[in-house]
Amino acid sequence: MDRLVRYASVLALAGGCSGPPAGPRSPAGPTSPAGPEPVTSPAVAAAAAGQAAYDRGYQLAMAGDYQQALAEFQRATELAPALAVAWFDRAGLTEQLGDPAAARALMRRCVEVEPRFIQARIELATLLDDPAAAIVELRLALTEPAPFVIERYPAARTRGEGLHKLAAIYGQLDFVAATAAIERSSAADPAAVVDDRAARVAAVAERSIADAQARDPALAPALAALANDVTVATTTATAAAALPRHLPLGDRLAGASASDQWRVWRGLATLQLRTDHLAAAALSFGRARTAARQLPLELWLDASFALTVLQVRLGQLDAAWRTFDELAWIEYAAAHADAPVGGQRRTRLISANPVMAPLRARADFAPTLARLGL
Repeated sequence: MDRLVRYASVLALAGGCSGPPAGPRSPAGPTSPAGPEPVTSPAVAAAAAGQAAYDRGYQLAMAGDYQQALAEFQRATELAPALAVAWFDRAGLTEQLGDPAAARALMRRCVEVEPRFIQARIELATLLDDPAAAIVELRLALTEPAPFVIERYPAARTRGEGLHKLAAIYGQLDFVAATAAIERSSAADPAAVVDDRAARVAAVAERSIADAQARDPALAPALAALANDVTVATTTATAAAALPRHLPLGDRLAGASASDQWRVWRGLATLQLRTDHLAAAALSFGRARTAARQLPLELWLDASFALTVLQVRLGQLDAAWRTFDELAWIEYAAAHADAPVGGQRRTRLISANPVMAPLRARADFAPTLARLGL
């Protein structure tokens, strides 16, 4: 669809309603025959003039006169710089007219004016070239406890769009486990209107996950032996005897499937834990976690949980916080997926585990969980 046509169709969703009202207006009535006219402060007059310019711009955009509409939106932001919706539509129309860099700066100004404007944050995420920065904006939008919305973009529609964009970004980052789970979760989220592209993106991610679970016959005997020792070598002595037999497997993984890599590193981490090689186990869990980005999300979540615990035990609190924060955020975004992914179970376990007391002592722990609904 042509960009300007798409812009007009979005505006038309509101049936001519631009967004939040400008504020109370005096009812029309007969003019008083006597007495001085009311005094209006310059600030109030400028705000009213800005709202009027915005209203003209909106009507011009609805009529297809985009250049004049943009001029009125610019005038509105100059007269009433606190009018967030004027910045929003000025940014949107600027992008549609072919200047994404200017649109990005304008949308950033919009969220500075109104940080709770969740649709503006989602649009800003779309305009950003850096996926990590885009995820930050989407997280702020999706976890905002008191969202600012306009009629064109009801909160449920915005949430569905935000979750879909988040899933798509994780797909670009080759984290297909998150892509598939977030799209599945959004379909069951009672607070979200499902984006019509979600099912298609989820299907592509799930095919990729299936492909990543291929097994290499050449590795099968070694993997079977490792799995057997993980099962039977349950004491420190037996695990210590078994571990040297399997460490060379880590050097045979070039070109191996994500599934085989995950099995090797998860198995080695288990034996290293049983022999109290905590630092080595943390490295192995980190590698298992990387491989699990291509696999069903519960494997990545479990590896993240184990790695968080180990990092706390090793006193690596900053690293533990980063691991936990990403785990908690992904669990939040996929909270409505089927078990064993949904329900934010691992985040809750870490929140209650006595071993995690040093992590819970961080000043940002409680506020982070509160924004994630816990």
